[in-house]
Amino acid sequence: INLIDIIPNYINILLSTYTIQNKSLYLSNPQVNQLAIQLPTYQTYGYVSYNYILLSNEQLVISYTINKLLIHREKHLTNANRGIDIPGVIIISNDQIVISKSALVTVPYPDYTMPFNVITLCSTVLAFLLGSMINVIIKSKS
Repeated sequence: INLIDIIPNYINILLSTYTIQNKSLYLSNPQVNQLAIQLPTYQTYGYVSYNYILLSNEQLVISYTINKLLIHREKHLTNANRGIDIPGVIIISNDQIVISKSALVTVPYPDYTMPFNVITLCSTVLAFLLGSMINVIIKSKS
């Protein structure tokens, strides 16, 4: 069986935490026939490819820890609050290709309303100070 896990560039995987769990055996260092890893770069996807011999009644669980990276504001989709789709795992067997369901991951996103909030706060403080000064000047003359 050949497993290909596609990793987007906005997710950082910690390779020190990956484990392969077999139904009857737990391995901290996987005994795979072939392991190929290409980490994602700034604009490309990476992948982790496993080649494993799986018997008829075996179950295989592959897990690793990920860190979600902050994406630059220009790289966000129009609806950043929705999250980002991660493609499914591709499983290639002797005569079949199976693609798992994709996952929706929420990533940290910047507050796009922050410049408006800062301008509003500064304008309010400035209006309060100017209004107070004008009030003091008018009352002192009369």
